[in-house]
Amino acid sequence: MSQPGDLSDEERNRLSGELKQVEGQQAEALKEGFSLGGGLGNHEQRAKLDEQAETLRQQLGVESSAPQTRRANRGWIGWVVLALACVAVVTVLWIVGGGALA
Repeated sequence: MSQPGDLSDEERNRLSGELKQVEGQQAEALKEGFSLGGGLGNHEQRAKLDEQAETLRQQLGVESSAPQTRRANRGWIGWVVLALACVAVVTVLWIVGGGALA
């Protein structure tokens, strides 16, 4: 693989065009995911496009648009929200079912 500084203008333009195309596909896949609920196929498509875009950015010597480490560190928030929602549902069912009156 060539270094970003070793690229000819023609190669740099070709890679930049590919990157713009992949970024456009990413935007479409994201929009489609929001409208359809983002099934597994959409997630796999977006992951593949993310990988392609990152490869093109590395070849061009451009920094990534969003560091993956920041997003990975926030995953626990969803689990906390899910646990709290489960506790709330069980509590409401217990109260409605007469558990508090017995």
